[in-house]
Amino acid sequence: MLKLLHLNLLLKRMWFIDVSVWSFCTTSSSSLPCAPNEVVGMTAHSEKIIRIQEELLRIIQDEEFKTAVELLADLIKDILKKSNDLSGLHFEVDRFIPNDNQYDKSYWMAAYILYLNGYDFIKLCKEVESIDEEIITLDDYLQMLNKELLASQEAVWALYKYVDKQNAFLEKVSKNANALYRKLISPHKGIDRTLYNSILERYDLLEDIVQSIEDRIEKANKEIEEADKDMGRMKDEYEQVSKYLQELERKRAYFIDMIREFLEEFEKS
Repeated sequence: MLKLLHLNLLLKRMWFIDVSVWSFCTTSSSSLPCAPNEVVGMTAHSEKIIRIQEELLRIIQDEEFKTAVELLADLIKDILKKSNDLSGLHFEVDRFIPNDNQYDKSYWMAAYILYLNGYDFIKLCKEVESIDEEIITLDDYLQMLNKELLASQEAVWALYKYVDKQNAFLEKVSKNANALYRKLISPHKGIDRTLYNSILERYDLLEDIVQSIEDRIEKANKEIEEADKDMGRMKDEYEQVSKYLQELERKRAYFIDMIREFLEEFEKS
């Protein structure tokens, strides 16, 4: 694909740049006035420069090209920070930048690249944009899953503490109930009926409390079991989404490398 783009680039450059006329008419300040046909050539060249300048400005300001322009501009600035690999493009775009320019030069360089290879670059940049949006969405989802996992873990720990407290109560109540039960079954002769009934009533109450505590412990243990299953499912989903997110980031890096490679080919052409 890069070779086809390279050929397309060379053909377009041949179409709109007429270096011979420009250099002939501007060799030095002491040159004789250009002949009429040369003046016409200079005028046509100037008009062509203006047309291209207007087209580049339209690309910079067009919402359709926004993603591609910003992505390319960022890559260009990153490359220029590390090296002078785009010096040719940097110099070539100078002629199209107006005196009242309001945009960073990297935007003009990006627009110039899109002007020559718009469709291919827009398609590629929109793919990067789509991946970026998906990465952001999945990253937000992972953060939400992580919060839910933390909340579930806290809830499970609270249930464990609750069960521990209930078991402590159960031990105490059971101990008291057993003591009453031993009194009820002890072979004391002549035990007062009123006292016996009082002990029996207390024992029955404690047995009801024991049953109630055991029911709550059983319910809490079931909730812990379900919560553990839910956390297991969430952890599995978290791992799956994380792996997919890593794959998306690799795809994005691949496309960015393709764009960088094209920029290098563009500079060499």
